[in-house]
Amino acid sequence: MKALFAKVVCLLTALLLMAGALSACGDQESPSGNGTTPPSQSTTGPGEGGDDEDLYDSKGYLKDSLPETYDFDSDFNIYTWDEQLSWEWVEADSEVEGTVMQKLVERQRNVEDRFGVTIKLVKVHGNWENRTTFVQTLANNVQSNMHTYDLVGQYTPAAGIGAMQGLYYDLNEVPYFDLEKPWWPELISQTATIGDKLYFTTGDITPTLIRNVHSMFVNTDLYASLGLADLADGRSIYDVVRDMDWTLEMLQTMGIGTVGNREGMYGITFDNNVQADAFFYGGGFMLVENVDGVLLLSDDLSSTTLNDYFDEIKDLFVGEYADVAITTSSVFADKQSVFYSGTIAQSQNFTDEGVHFSILPMPMSSSEQENYYTCSSFWVTMYSVPSDADNLEMSGMILEALGSEAYRTLSDEIYYNFFQTRYNADDGADSAEMFDIVSASVVFDTARLFADELSMFSSFRTGVSDTSDPNGSWSSIYGSLHTTWEEKIANIYGKVG
Repeated sequence: MKALFAKVVCLLTALLLMAGALSACGDQESPSGNGTTPPSQSTTGPGEGGDDEDLYDSKGYLKDSLPETYDFDSDFNIYTWDEQLSWEWVEADSEVEGTVMQKLVERQRNVEDRFGVTIKLVKVHGNWENRTTFVQTLANNVQSNMHTYDLVGQYTPAAGIGAMQGLYYDLNEVPYFDLEKPWWPELISQTATIGDKLYFTTGDITPTLIRNVHSMFVNTDLYASLGLADLADGRSIYDVVRDMDWTLEMLQTMGIGTVGNREGMYGITFDNNVQADAFFYGGGFMLVENVDGVLLLSDDLSSTTLNDYFDEIKDLFVGEYADVAITTSSVFADKQSVFYSGTIAQSQNFTDEGVHFSILPMPMSSSEQENYYTCSSFWVTMYSVPSDADNLEMSGMILEALGSEAYRTLSDEIYYNFFQTRYNADDGADSAEMFDIVSASVVFDTARLFADELSMFSSFRTGVSDTSDPNGSWSSIYGSLHTTWEEKIANIYGKVG
């Protein structure tokens, strides 16, 4: 596991170096050198390489390798899930409000005008409750060679289901799709590649990637009024993070037994047991390791370190701590919780409610951990080319163009102007740095991408929140399931690889 993480850290640090974001792998001044899409894409800013007109546009952003113009003179049909629609597309008859919506419109219009297409959306429900129906509808279409759709945008677990059913082209064989370009983050592509085949990916093409990153939040007013700095040798929460001391133990020290007898107050809150996923990855663990397309059950799962960590997280979720609660995010919004675990998207509501807060990385399992890590929720759109696409050149060209155009027109607005500043209420340089650390700490696990087939992603979260078995251990979960997991990993490789 450590070797894989070191490889990932160095790999993505290289991407960020290309973008001018970080200075070196393992740099202690920037402990989050393992990057994710939005910062690695959008930090390649004006002036970087701008003297080469063949490679960079007038603002200094890397250009794609597509034709300058092309006239397909065609509709371009995208089959997509509608639960996240407002964060990806703007309907033609919609009233456009706010710069994000304006940039979404600009991205679409630029692609349409450049390549002579009219993008049309076929929208159906496709979230967790509807994912199988979403895929089955697509399968009925594809397997009948109806050639209806040119591109598919789907909820993350739906992508794995579709890949297992053979509904998509290998993106490596799709013309014009260029994984070497920065709008397709290498870590995601690496994680989703089985054998030498890649059936879905994501990146700058969708704002859902940055919105749904798991993080911690801290109410900075409560941090100050409760004197929590005294528990960290007088340091601000920002310095605790910079000093690589933001660990599970530190969260427990600051969040348990510190709110006194204040009625309705909590030290730590979570929405539900889904947040346990973020603690799992935050602790530096993986379920499946993908090494050059070969899937392996992670050695982490049989370690005593994970067994001990499981017990600590279980104490948070089902222990007897009076000031730790699974409750709604409204408790944090109402300024009644010091720390809260959720997704970055929730910062919008906290800002609207007037909370002074900062986003923080997920705590590390211990100070021996080399970097901060987290995961993204399933609410991220993955893109695929259906295997009956009528014009493969058009599908590849428009997919690449949507990623390229978003990289230059949308990502900065989403990453910097929207989340990093507007929806970061304690919006000084310190909290902006915390946002950078969080967004650069995301890892991806093949077990989550193929959630339905492997059926192992929920084992940790279910175990730590199981009130019926207070003495339950990770070793018992692993002992009863690891053989099944290994068989399912082999099945995925056999069908997809």
